[in-house]
Amino acid sequence: YTCSNRALLNDQNPGVLKQAFFNLTNKTTKDQIAATPFGDARTYTLAGSYLNIVSQFAQALPLLEKAHQLSPGKQSIDIELATDLINARQGERAVAILKADYELVKENDNLNKLYALALVVSGKEAEAHKIFGNDPALFESIQMAQAYTMAGQNEKAIAVYKKILAATPSDLNAAVSMARLQYT
Repeated sequence: YTCSNRALLNDQNPGVLKQAFFNLTNKTTKDQIAATPFGDARTYTLAGSYLNIVSQFAQALPLLEKAHQLSPGKQSIDIELATDLINARQGERAVAILKADYELVKENDNLNKLYALALVVSGKEAEAHKIFGNDPALFESIQMAQAYTMAGQNEKAIAVYKKILAATPSDLNAAVSMARLQYT
């Protein structure tokens, strides 16, 4: 998966090469799933994670749901599934999964960040602030600006990008994302 990710995400590679890597990875994944008749959550999780990275959210969802079914309550799988659900604009489902995990373990920074993002994307920003306060690590990140954008709160997203750029003026990702958002 790592090799395929690199090939697909490298802008220098021609489309034909990227498609060949994508097809080979999909075939290998299907072969591995077929070779494991009782199901292996790791195979489904790796495949779903790979598809998330290459923005194939619809294809990732059934794989990650199967991994979740095979290994319920495993936070690393839940985080990957919730990430996919957020990207697939199914924030409510992500909130339900993350809330259950959060209530079990509140000290997982990745889980907390994703839970806050899912709440914002789902239009529950007030609940996110009630749970997490105004923690800048959560509410002043590029990911949160993207969550605000997904929630249709462009002014809040721009405000977050401005805070990021005030702290790190050389952050090209934040500058480009803010400019793109301001343009639209």
